[in-house]
Amino acid sequence: MDGGIELTHPDLAASLWTNYVELNGVVGVDDDSNGYVDDVHGYSFVNGSANIVPHYHGTHVAGTVAAVNNNGIGVSGVAGGSGAKPGVKIMSCAVFEDSGGLPVICWALPR
Repeated sequence: MDGGIELTHPDLAASLWTNYVELNGVVGVDDDSNGYVDDVHGYSFVNGSANIVPHYHGTHVAGTVAAVNNNGIGVSGVAGGSGAKPGVKIMSCAVFEDSGGLPVICWALPR
């Protein structure tokens, strides 16, 4: 949970988690019935939609973890895989953005 990830970033695109039910579903419909409409690569809890606004910090942190290794582009992530072997998958869960959106407070479930 951070600022939004730049979904088209060349070092991160291959590491993005994809919700195939929403990707292949109907635009504007919560096809997988999880409460989030069109959440193909994540969700913005700032604007309450699947429209992810890229944020420098969210993209930077995602790259540190999941940038694809050995692809001749940019940087390497600690769990980015090698291009031939996949690394971790990342989901953009935006809880703040530069446009002045307020941070979202996330509550932990009681034990």
